Amino acid sequence: TNDAYVVSQEAIREFQVVRSGFAPEFGRSTGGVVNVITKSGTNLWHGSGFYYLRHREFAPRTVFGDDVAPTRQQFGGTAGGPLNRDQTFFFMAYDQQAQHEALIVRFNNPAGLPADLLAQQGVFKSTNDVNTYLVKVDHQWSAATHVTARYNYSRNKALNGTFTGVT
Repeated sequence: TNDAYVVSQEAIREFQVVRSGFAPEFGRSTGGVVNVITKSGTNLWHGSGFYYLRHREFAPRTVFGDDVAPTRQQFGGTAGGPLNRDQTFFFMAYDQQAQHEALIVRFNNPAGLPADLLAQQGVFKSTNDVNTYLVKVDHQWSAATHVTARYNYSRNKALNGTFTGVT
């Protein structure tokens, strides 16, 4: 299964996991609900950057000698600060993941299978590439009035990927 995410970990200020007893508008969520609060800009300029590498060469091979562990690179960053001091703030985050691994198709008992089906065996490239953007603007009209506008974009591209969820 390909893992897709919508909000970068770098953009999360806090989160809450509700395992049961949540409101009816979260129907079909038998496993629970995760609420996420994203970061906001402040009067100070802040930013962060990250790079994560998990290379397949550092993972063990299968009992057949196949190298099936993924190579995953994940990188990105955040920036935030004031647009109008004490009143308007911005925050943005970018996160990209590039994951490549071997997808092995091998039949346990190929005896008697048609030749065209046997030709489907082999090693294929499988990817799970994700791009996520978040742009957020906060404006404090008064002590009692706060307005937030947020644009969130996430794209998952998976060559020879599988999906086991409900469509």
